[in-house]
Amino acid sequence: MKTRVLLVFFGASFALVVLFAAIQALVVLGIAFDSLHPTLPWAAVFANLAHVSPAITLAAIFCAAPIAMFGLLRSRVRPILPLLLLLPFVALALFGGLWGGIRLAAAFGQPDPMALHRAPAAGSFLQDGSRIIYVDDRAGLEIRRLLVGSLDTATAQPRFALYPQGVFDPRTEAIAPRPASATTGAPFVLSNAVHAPWALFDPPPAVESVAHDARRVATLLTADLAETPLRTAAGIAAVALLLTASWVLLRLTRWPLLNALLTLGWIRLILFALPFAAHQGLAHAVEQLLGAPETLRWAYFPAVVLLGGLLLVGMNMVLPPFDHWRREVHGE
Repeated sequence: MKTRVLLVFFGASFALVVLFAAIQALVVLGIAFDSLHPTLPWAAVFANLAHVSPAITLAAIFCAAPIAMFGLLRSRVRPILPLLLLLPFVALALFGGLWGGIRLAAAFGQPDPMALHRAPAAGSFLQDGSRIIYVDDRAGLEIRRLLVGSLDTATAQPRFALYPQGVFDPRTEAIAPRPASATTGAPFVLSNAVHAPWALFDPPPAVESVAHDARRVATLLTADLAETPLRTAAGIAAVALLLTASWVLLRLTRWPLLNALLTLGWIRLILFALPFAAHQGLAHAVEQLLGAPETLRWAYFPAVVLLGGLLLVGMNMVLPPFDHWRREVHGE
């Protein structure tokens, strides 16, 4: 069982990395599909995947650790040894995955915004909150014959205007009619369009929020990884302890499904709250309260995370023994 928990952890981590990367590639290809260039821009897709690989790796490990610990609930051995064995490997996986991710991102460089962007198709209607436009034809960045209609029924201006041409800016993903006039208004931004083809691939707000927090945490943990790896390792080790100590939530109540949902919510809370542990306001408050020097500011983040992990460890010690929980739930 001690080695089985590691096999489950690394197997789940690898599978989730592949799954998250495939979903990211599908989203990018779906949003950036251009009927004028049907050849898929695989080089740009790989550059995008390399850019977000630290966040993908971090999200996979954050999910794989509870999955591996969940398997211990049916085990007949005491979970303390498998958990102690899992802890350093979670830390090593985080450190190695984030290190490899930033090296991969550096090798590919920043994704080219000219290669992956939303693009209007010829003969399509697009609508945002106040306007509707019709793109008659497009050649590269030039649009031929652009019909713009206002959805505001209270205005005295003509509700439709036909422009002989328009310009598409791939960096801002916006369409600007030409020639411009006083009634033209702001450029039409494609990301604001509703019921557009690429909207099928836009992640839901809840998923986008999780992805955003994963990127923030990955950036936080890798900010000084190349220059001060030992200091970064301290923060990663504290995060690994916090993840492993989350075992207590998996046996918090006698209902395993409820415990799984609580653990899922806790992992989501960790992703959201970790950046606040490194907030400059917290550092200033600690320095004013304790008189700590600025040279120790790097230690505040791992110390706060370590405190959270130790609280979970203490909570686990207060709860009844795991054997009692197993007899109560499984009748063993």
